[in-house]
Amino acid sequence: MKKNIFKYVIFVILMAIILSGCSIKSNGTTVNQANSDLKVSKNAFLLNTFNTITLFGTDDGSYFEAIYDEVSRLENKLSVHIEGSEVALINNYAGIQPVKVSLETIEVIEKSIEYAELSDGLFDITIGPLVNLWGIGTDSPRLPQPSEIESALDLIDYRNIVMDKANSTVYLTDKNMSIDLGAIAKGYIADKAAEKMIELGLKSAIINFGGNVVLLGEKPDGSAFQVGIQEPDESRGGIVGTVTAKDISLVTSGDYERYFVQDDVRYHHILDPYTGYPTDNNIKAVAIIATRSFDADALSTTVLLLGLDEGMALIESLDGVEAVFITKEHEIYMSDGVKDSFKLTSAEYTVVD
Repeated sequence: MKKNIFKYVIFVILMAIILSGCSIKSNGTTVNQANSDLKVSKNAFLLNTFNTITLFGTDDGSYFEAIYDEVSRLENKLSVHIEGSEVALINNYAGIQPVKVSLETIEVIEKSIEYAELSDGLFDITIGPLVNLWGIGTDSPRLPQPSEIESALDLIDYRNIVMDKANSTVYLTDKNMSIDLGAIAKGYIADKAAEKMIELGLKSAIINFGGNVVLLGEKPDGSAFQVGIQEPDESRGGIVGTVTAKDISLVTSGDYERYFVQDDVRYHHILDPYTGYPTDNNIKAVAIIATRSFDADALSTTVLLLGLDEGMALIESLDGVEAVFITKEHEIYMSDGVKDSFKLTSAEYTVVD
């Protein structure tokens, strides 16, 4: 797992270079006035990942307190890993009683159910028992027994989430059920961080929450930002290409992010709720470009599970959403709307029309 963390740190540094061109100070805050455009950046570890926020048009680092307070506030509601969070309480009281939750938790669960219905259950936040069984991304991942996987699959069904919006409660009907918002909450929180920036009067910023990137506005000179898509080849860890855009979110999911190896077999963290095992198709990674990170986050997992043909068909059916697919054969497929803004930067990959 140390290899994955090291690679991700390199990725964050590469993204910071591409997105902002800033130089990092020892206190974790970055200020650059080289081109007379003020900017200030801060690095942090929240949402169980490394992240960087860069504000343009200011060198006032005091904005970060309010922004990160909002991130922490939402993480304390939505993280399954925080004892006493609303999601943890929903899981603790599964099969026992409904749990009173905030509007934010209702919003995220409601959107999750929409994507579950859209994907015929491939995107399913009740995948918690399966995630816990495999333990990928923890200090003790393991290959479960087939009987254990079958038992976990019996607990996965988003239709057993009972939401009472009038009373703001959530209830899981079966004991031992559990929800995991890891495939959608980070996108929601990134959007809320952007909303906080707008509330503070900021007009230009980049949020990078561990591969969930939000581009707020445009550069102070009126030009678009350039965001890099990570090259998923383990041995390289560079950038496969860039997308030039403004006022969008780009979220990347891939089988290289978290994994473990046992008996020379590699098991990654993107689990198929139909089979109970890591998804095994030809897609190495997928990047989703959308107006909201909330949607991009959920779709990045959904279309990776669907595979190239079905995933592309889904993307092309949605308004304002684009995708870049990277295959195990080092081929890149793109939806129509992103072709003009994507630039290939790696000689190891080929764009397929």
